[in-house]
Amino acid sequence: MPIVCDMSSEFWSRPIDVPKYGYIFAGVQKNWGPAGLAIAIVRKDLIKKENIMKTCPSIIDLKVVDEAGLQMLNTPPCWSIYMWGLYV
Repeated sequence: MPIVCDMSSEFWSRPIDVPKYGYIFAGVQKNWGPAGLAIAIVRKDLIKKENIMKTCPSIIDLKVVDEAGLQMLNTPPCWSIYMWGLYV
């Protein structure tokens, strides 16, 4: 079973062994930037259509997001991204 972890309090606080996790997500507002942004790291083998519930909206369907590549499926929070860029 893959390990899923909310690392909102962990980013930039200590080294993380990323390959041992299947899915890492974090709200950056705690340690890394302004509210409105999130980080998600997903192991490639977990992005399969058969892993998605039929009721899952496409905006959070990891297979749809992965296939979109750099094309956005929604309007990004531009101010938060700009401020994060200044921060890091």
